[in-house]
Amino acid sequence: MKLIAPFRIALLLAFAVIASATWAQSSDPLSSWNDGEAKSRIVKFVQAVTDNASKDHVPASDRIAVFDNDGTLWSEQPMYFQLAFAIDRVKVLAPKHPEWKARQPFKAALEGDAKAAALDCISDHLMPGRRGEAREPNAKELAATLVLALPLDEASVKVSAGDPADDPGDLDRPVWAGVVPLAESFGAPVDAPDLRGGHSIPDYVLAWRR
Repeated sequence: MKLIAPFRIALLLAFAVIASATWAQSSDPLSSWNDGEAKSRIVKFVQAVTDNASKDHVPASDRIAVFDNDGTLWSEQPMYFQLAFAIDRVKVLAPKHPEWKARQPFKAALEGDAKAAALDCISDHLMPGRRGEAREPNAKELAATLVLALPLDEASVKVSAGDPADDPGDLDRPVWAGVVPLAESFGAPVDAPDLRGGHSIPDYVLAWRR
């Protein structure tokens, strides 16, 4: 359990950030870069030091990778470094944990199934703990469910507090004005009418507050 928890958190966070990541590697190692001298020199350098026949070849054990994570060179394509690392570690450790083949989000990582991983992430976010008890969605349910990821390049929000600030000229209009308070609350859980086996309400349901 000590191994599972950190990787489950890492995978869920990674899939929440980039649920629509491309799983297949691009034929262009720097596809998001514009063609130019800088890109060409980087590609040629990497090819030279990784080619066994090159005079500049550097053995894998002697290579050191340095990443500039100041926000300008942060890798996003084909996926974030964190996601690539998490998926790679799951594959490395999977032989020691055969149960991962049937447990999400490990199953999705091992099979390269981004849709299943995204659904698992959403379910775990809405009600933490429920996904571990619920069965896997069947083919019909998956076919009827669409997962859509949209980039938010811009967003706007209007926040208001207190009474309406109507223009003086509107005050004499025969129209109601005011505030409708919005409150969110949860009542006590109610068993399903066809619940079998006398199952008690799980702690994660009793503690669920959003």
